[in-house]
Amino acid sequence: MPTTATIDLALVTLPAAGRSLNVLPVLDDEFVAIGRGDLAPPKARVGPADLAALPLVLLGYGIVPRMSMAGRGAHPDLKTSRLNPGMHRTLAIVIRRDKPVSKALRVVLDAILAAGKKGSPVTPAKSSKTAKR
Repeated sequence: MPTTATIDLALVTLPAAGRSLNVLPVLDDEFVAIGRGDLAPPKARVGPADLAALPLVLLGYGIVPRMSMAGRGAHPDLKTSRLNPGMHRTLAIVIRRDKPVSKALRVVLDAILAAGKKGSPVTPAKSSKTAKR
């Protein structure tokens, strides 16, 4: 007998909305400019004028989420610079309101929320009024 699969949760970039969804922000992730360490701008913060003269994306420069440059994404030959003005994204967990939260799912939710709060290069997001805990 075939069974139907359902999704327990999703990790999304906000905004995400829907009356049937609980949305629980997990963390804010800043975007940074990246480039080869030997050619990247020496400034800690770069703006559009600093980036305008650089060969973006295909030739070694780009703008990426900071979390992509942490852990396994870190590379000794790449330099990151904060953007001015800054840009960021908020990652959130989305669960259907009619989805029962089992003990196992609660463990997963708590682990994701704890990972968002740990001291990392990203900032934990403020909790949402729409999420049930």
